Amino acid sequence: MKISKDRLPALPLLSPRYSVGLVLKQKDPRAKILGQKIVTSLLKMSNVHEIYLERGIQLKAKSSRIKTVSFEKLLEKSAVAITVGGDGTILRCTRHLLETDNWATCAVLGVNAGKVGFLASLSGDEAGKRLIPLLKRPSLFSLEERSCLKVSVLRNGKVFRTHHVLNDCVLSKGSLSRLFEFHIHINGEFVSSYRADGMIVSPPTGSTAYNLAAGGAILQPNIPAIQLTPIAPQAFSNKPIVLSDENEIALTLGKHSSDVYLTFDGQSGLQVMDQDRIVITRSLKSIRFLSPKSGSKAHFFHSLRQKLNWGLVENVSL
Repeated sequence: MKISKDRLPALPLLSPRYSVGLVLKQKDPRAKILGQKIVTSLLKMSNVHEIYLERGIQLKAKSSRIKTVSFEKLLEKSAVAITVGGDGTILRCTRHLLETDNWATCAVLGVNAGKVGFLASLSGDEAGKRLIPLLKRPSLFSLEERSCLKVSVLRNGKVFRTHHVLNDCVLSKGSLSRLFEFHIHINGEFVSSYRADGMIVSPPTGSTAYNLAAGGAILQPNIPAIQLTPIAPQAFSNKPIVLSDENEIALTLGKHSSDVYLTFDGQSGLQVMDQDRIVITRSLKSIRFLSPKSGSKAHFFHSLRQKLNWGLVENVSL
């Protein structure tokens, strides 16, 4: 499929009948129970054409509309991927979407069966009451586009590896926890050298992930920004930086920096060599999340209050 750089293709979500893929957190009893309930409800819906399950998932439901396929084929065939688990389950899904052109034709609807989970639109308790009515009437959905980063590793002057990330890319030490030195250039301009445990580079979605634990700022998801957050820097003046996502960021290793790794959304990674150059820009790809239209603008702040235990009073009105 050829994807236009200027305009995202429309999702087939609003077609009279569409297919749904169900992605469950592996080896999680609660996710399996929720998944069973969701499949049972989906089979009662005439506008759901086919239901795709990942090979190896055993649910008590039989129908010619249920197809058991590989994980990659599930995302290729589905207009909506319902994930049941935590943020890790969603990131597993989005990683595969970003590795192909399926990011443009499959939206993600997260049901949280984990503990913290900032990315899911519905809790496990809400799923039973709200999920099926929403799938019956797609007009009740809000479609939220989340920006991603393109991370290219240049080795010997050539592109060695390219990944697209929704949460973050992290430069850090390997087996031994030690400071190492690295340099940052922005648009070809030298900015700073760091001696630290590492560096987190994230789009707004990743601001509530590792970035938050490392002292970075929380960014609203629709802000066009990239955040650089050093991990335990030696110099007190090395603070997180928030940049426009129109910038190009380059990371290179300094002297005596061995056993350094670069990880992508916590899902995969590679060892960085001495002369490698890591170039990070906003990706042309993006991930689109579905959430209930009612209260969608307040969902982010509600999630922060709930997950971070903010506020001394439950209901405060202006």
